[in-house]
Amino acid sequence: MPAEDIFDVTKINYGGLDEGEVAFAKAYNDMVTVLDQLERDLLAKSAIWQGQAKTVFDEVRQLWDREANDMSQFIDLMKQNINVTSLNMREVERINSMIFDGR
Repeated sequence: MPAEDIFDVTKINYGGLDEGEVAFAKAYNDMVTVLDQLERDLLAKSAIWQGQAKTVFDEVRQLWDREANDMSQFIDLMKQNINVTSLNMREVERINSMIFDGR
């Protein structure tokens, strides 16, 4: 068996993890910005609604707000999970390097 068996090495793309975290952070921020703008635009137009139209709008808006909040929490959680994975993998690599004499 060769001294450097390919199964003795685990390669981790930390740059890819960092890029993924940045991408999810950007997606989260972009989504919040777009949703905020959409809400401002819609509230400006809905200000004149009355009666049943206003009631239906308020009901649908509550659902929209819940779903948008759930989606933004999920995207933020993905960003956090990527960060935790990166930190954990760095720690595993550090410990393994000590155990296996830096290889």
